[in-house]
Amino acid sequence: MKAIVDQADGLRTSLSAAVERDAQAFEGVLAATRLPKETDAEKAARRAAMDRATIQAASVPLDVARQAVEVIQLAAEAAETGNASVISDAISAAALGHAGLKAAAANVRVNAAGLHDTSTARPWLKELDELEARATSAEARAEASLSACVSASS
Repeated sequence: MKAIVDQADGLRTSLSAAVERDAQAFEGVLAATRLPKETDAEKAARRAAMDRATIQAASVPLDVARQAVEVIQLAAEAAETGNASVISDAISAAALGHAGLKAAAANVRVNAAGLHDTSTARPWLKELDELEARATSAEARAEASLSACVSASS
């Protein structure tokens, strides 16, 4: 259980830092939207700057999504290997990880839709699908541990 706690602490630190990185990335998007757009050259430069900023803005929540899945997987491991008194905490951790994944995935998808060249976003969307599948599997494991615990005590 100590290894799970240590990994969770590392994720907490990293995810907390992601808040600031996300705010900085969004500032880049805002700066790009403020660029002039009167001439064709200015419009092209603005579009390129917006795409660059959007790619950066998507990278932070994509990393958050990866880490949210790690949280869910750790929660499932805790539910499976911990004693019965921590299963409800593990289920809560999995639910919070799921909320983080859902919010981060929405952010990535919005950024993907904002790109002029959507082919850049295809790998992000594919990875999100894979992350969501892994999360669903881990959540099912945690829920199965809860069901087994409840059934054993009945």
